[in-house]
Amino acid sequence: MPTYDPKIIQDHAQDLYAQADKAPFLTAYAAALIGVVVGLGTGMGIEIGMAGGAVFGILLGAGAGVLGYQVGKSQAIRMRVAAQTALCQVAIERSLAKE
Repeated sequence: MPTYDPKIIQDHAQDLYAQADKAPFLTAYAAALIGVVVGLGTGMGIEIGMAGGAVFGILLGAGAGVLGYQVGKSQAIRMRVAAQTALCQVAIERSLAKE
């Protein structure tokens, strides 16, 4: 049977913090990329020309990037809360073990 190892929880919390630091930028990048591709496709589909399609793609990509950044910030907060919860559990265990 596995034994309790607080180091595993601390490592997991550290990983969550590292992911939280990257989440806003990664989701913004992914959303912007999808927005540009969809915008270019839509621009070409409604036949507004190459320049119009590019402008539409860039505008849609920028809007999607901003939205993606906000979603990433929300995810980052949830990751940090999960990390803090795990660290609290370790602190509680240490406190109870001293008694």
